[in-house]
Amino acid sequence: MARSLEFSGLLRFRPTWTEPLDLVDVVDSSDLSYRQALSNGTGSGQANAYYRDVITLAGSATESIDLEDLTIQLFGGSGSLGISVVKVLLAKTLTGGATITLGNSLKAFLQDEQLFYATNMTTGWPETSLTVVNNFSTACEVELHVLGVNSNDVISGSG
Repeated sequence: MARSLEFSGLLRFRPTWTEPLDLVDVVDSSDLSYRQALSNGTGSGQANAYYRDVITLAGSATESIDLEDLTIQLFGGSGSLGISVVKVLLAKTLTGGATITLGNSLKAFLQDEQLFYATNMTTGWPETSLTVVNNFSTACEVELHVLGVNSNDVISGSG
């Protein structure tokens, strides 16, 4: 059976504003839903690789991640994966603050428990380096999710 990847995401905003007046409350609200999906493959609107990790950095430390040489855990074993085009990047600081940089394409400054979500579903970003810099002198923890195109369409490993 061939491996495949499907991605579906929903970003939803539902603000409600209420102004209490003497006779009645004035309420205004909106509901914005933004849905995204990637099917399996290497073309526009497609991805075939997914990487997830939670990294812990000491104070003022830097972690450089080579997206073409990723170690992944598979069913009790380990393997390697290469991503050469990034379609979705999600980073969340679990503790502390960090700067997330995807090659020359993206840069985000996150404080404690902040989320950064960026997509380029058609062409993606042809970047292979992801850098996480701890902005503070205390340790930080960052959760990373990367979806993209497998650089060699091979996942190798043992286990």
